[in-house]
Amino acid sequence: MREKSVVGKGFKLLLASLLFAVLFGMTSMAAGSVVVNVKKVKEGVYTSSGSYSEYKDIYNKIVLKKPCEIAVTGNCAYTYSSSYGSLLVTLLNSNFKPLEKSARLVDAEDDRYAIYGLSAGTYYIKVSSEKIFALTLGVQAVADVGGSFQTQAVTIPMNKSVKGLIRVGEKAAKGDWYKFKVTKSKVLELTIAAEASGYFDFYLRGPSYPKGIKVCTHKDTGDVYHSVRQYTNTDLKIKPGIYYIKVMRASYDPQGSGVYAIKWNLR
Repeated sequence: MREKSVVGKGFKLLLASLLFAVLFGMTSMAAGSVVVNVKKVKEGVYTSSGSYSEYKDIYNKIVLKKPCEIAVTGNCAYTYSSSYGSLLVTLLNSNFKPLEKSARLVDAEDDRYAIYGLSAGTYYIKVSSEKIFALTLGVQAVADVGGSFQTQAVTIPMNKSVKGLIRVGEKAAKGDWYKFKVTKSKVLELTIAAEASGYFDFYLRGPSYPKGIKVCTHKDTGDVYHSVRQYTNTDLKIKPGIYYIKVMRASYDPQGSGVYAIKWNLR
């Protein structure tokens, strides 16, 4: 039993395959920094591209109407016939202020993506390059359902997956709270997946762990299944009562954003 990737392998493969088509359909851009609108290919998929005779900064504009997860992948090349190389991208807000540290994207075959969790609004993906570049962006709306405090924790039904969003710009200490009820002494099985630009911590609190314990830490892990604590490799034995799960950024990685999924069961 494994939790499906939050973004989905098929979706990532689509973005990667589009890159090669975009690379061979590009037009040259004028000298100097410039703002361009990303082009919609289909629902939730966008592309952008350009080439330069000298060093340029290109600001790829995207407007979101809802809270979303964005997966960005890209390539660059010195000439149209050369091999592909890495590409440096930076997420900016509507005032062109950087929101996270820059990410270096390597060949899409290496499955390198920049993942962001964003509120509704206008953003720019800055590309700094002296080469030909191509970007593809996957955009998926994600409801930000987690409670802001323990008293506002959202109930997760047993064996039902819930997806949550940690957004860029939220306070580092902010977390999402969930809860579930256990009626018999059992072993807790947690299924956790995360795709993010930084590390997320997952905590468990309840009658068996009144002070709370860290279950695991994840970043961009794709398909992940955990039935035990990540660091001690021991079962999560729990007695009856109400249990809480808190998801938050790791203290050493306060800028991270993205999506996660949680599911619980008992054995």
